[in-house]
Amino acid sequence: MQTLAENPVWGKPLIGPDSPGSIAYYPSPAPVSITRQLHTFLSGQLHDFEPGLVIVIERKGTAVFRALNAWNEERLGWPWEKVISSSAVGQMPDEFFVGRKLLVFDDMTRTGTHIVELLEELEKRALWKPGSPNLRLAVFAAHAENSEGVPYDSNTRIQFACFYRYLTSVDYERVRTQIIRMLQHAGSLMLDTEHLEVRVRLHGNFNQFVTALSRRAKVVVFRSHDQLTNITVFYEDDGIHQLPETPFPAGMKCKSIVKKCRVLQVRPGVDEYSIMPICFPSIPAGVEGWPTDLGVRELLGYGGHTDDTARFYGTGLLAAIEVLRWALKDLGVLEDDAYTLNLPKDPYGDRGKGGYTLEHLRAMYPTLDLTRLTQIIAGVAMEARSEGKLLRSYKQDPKKLPLYEDTELRANALKLVQIMRLVLDRRVMEQGLFNEVPYPHPFGLTAQEIFDIGKSPQLGWEEERTSTLFDILIDEGLLVTHVEKLHEGEGALRVSRTFEPDGEVVSKYVRHYTTQWGVPYGF
Repeated sequence: MQTLAENPVWGKPLIGPDSPGSIAYYPSPAPVSITRQLHTFLSGQLHDFEPGLVIVIERKGTAVFRALNAWNEERLGWPWEKVISSSAVGQMPDEFFVGRKLLVFDDMTRTGTHIVELLEELEKRALWKPGSPNLRLAVFAAHAENSEGVPYDSNTRIQFACFYRYLTSVDYERVRTQIIRMLQHAGSLMLDTEHLEVRVRLHGNFNQFVTALSRRAKVVVFRSHDQLTNITVFYEDDGIHQLPETPFPAGMKCKSIVKKCRVLQVRPGVDEYSIMPICFPSIPAGVEGWPTDLGVRELLGYGGHTDDTARFYGTGLLAAIEVLRWALKDLGVLEDDAYTLNLPKDPYGDRGKGGYTLEHLRAMYPTLDLTRLTQIIAGVAMEARSEGKLLRSYKQDPKKLPLYEDTELRANALKLVQIMRLVLDRRVMEQGLFNEVPYPHPFGLTAQEIFDIGKSPQLGWEEERTSTLFDILIDEGLLVTHVEKLHEGEGALRVSRTFEPDGEVVSKYVRHYTTQWGVPYGF
């Protein structure tokens, strides 16, 4: 019987009416891993089409691409200089794309909405038109509803290469789950192309490590589905954890946003952890001329072609550096022999010398000066460790950390995604009934709105618990983030981070669950 990864031919339906088997029933011996299947498909497309640039559909697609590029068994080996996220296309001028063959990669498609949005942007900028041979779509798995090509307009369907085609809903969801488990094993969906990271290897006690991180923060420890240790380090809106006014955009707001570090165990059985600072302040839309600081301009590489999304992510990168400073300063109170901090290498000056780099950031920040960034991180680490040493003489009373069972947190996470879907569905109904507008995209809730849900009398969650639930839901592929323009009351537009249940697959299950079991009392 044909196995899942045999003969991955363009357009041939390995799963569907004409296929010899179903993903629901594996042949013997054990099936080929989903990582190997993805690698076979994508490496084949790269070899066959020979693109000058790969555009990866954000966000799960970028995480898949990174996992394959770092796969120890057989690295994909594709240079990050030739990869860009679909969310970053607006950052680059037309000249960046002209004369290059474009391979658009997505891990899965059901409606093709994200692909169509990208193609519309490229056509609007005269970088592509239907029928042009300079662009190929490569979709690993396509639902039966959308297996004959992406419906671009009323007259046009864009054909694509695929590994699985005509997937039933059951098989589609099974493939999706396998991909999510692969990404969790590779270090979590959060290890995508947006975030800085530094790595720390422990030589001392794990509890001391957690206590140091909690010196000025709220900390929650949990385990991922793959049984890797995770730590959410949540920084409150207090007098200590404030971002400086410069060099950020005028009008930036940091109140009631996520200011945290994700700390992720790199692999089972090893006391090595990745520290990822996360902070995305909201900024006014349409602010031209930022950044004015020469050093920031050189770091971000911003010239004359930037958009609101680029400025938002640039602001978030600078903010994450400050959050990293807070975490490393707290770690600095530990004795020098308690841990080793492994900083990222310069991908140009240190290439081939071992360690790891932040080259993957190029997908989201295509103009970023990575050499300068690694120097800044090294400087922050040195300063933070020196400042931390000065605090060792101050006796800190050990905090009694809140203990949350994983089962309790996952039950809370289900409640949260239920309520989020309910709130968003109500808003859709209101807009459809009263404003007669189509379903908007993106369409999510801000961090403030989600924190308010958590703090409601019905739930009574502390903000650090709610922030941890964000992490669990994102790791499980149940929550997706957007960059969205929102009005503040009657005020001007602002660019903010929003959160939404991830796609129709998740939304369908959440709605069915709610229909059967209801929502938490009072909602």
